[in-house]
Amino acid sequence: MIQLYYRPSGSQTIAIWPEVDSIYFNNISGSFILNYNQDLDRSSGSIDLTLQNTPDSITPRLVFSLANSNVPQYGGFYTVELFERIGATLATWGQTTDTWRAADYTWNATTDIVNSRKLDTDRAWVSGSDTPTFTSYASADEDGTYTTYHG
Repeated sequence: MIQLYYRPSGSQTIAIWPEVDSIYFNNISGSFILNYNQDLDRSSGSIDLTLQNTPDSITPRLVFSLANSNVPQYGGFYTVELFERIGATLATWGQTTDTWRAADYTWNATTDIVNSRKLDTDRAWVSGSDTPTFTSYASADEDGTYTTYHG
């Protein structure tokens, strides 16, 4: 399980031993992204990761740094997927051999074509900034208390 902390500033380091080895052994130019999906309300997003080490075939462990502010604000359990971006090249439809059906990436003629490969699926616990809000009523017959999250 990965432990992530939300903070408005700074950075943190995480280590992941992926299920599938990275293709970027001895080449730290690879680009990585961590997609997250909260288990409670199914909110999702992604975090860009910066590789800090050089994995090899014996020790494929990946060490990443990430900005604290990119971590989800709300605490709880998340399912995370680590993706490796592969071979970005600038192209237009007339210059690629990929068929529409085979293209598993977002296409935009003004940006790079980026394929990705899933390396790992894991669980994460996020220590967020969410604190419960309590509303108490003053009269004797209205003594309910409500806890709200995300707002």
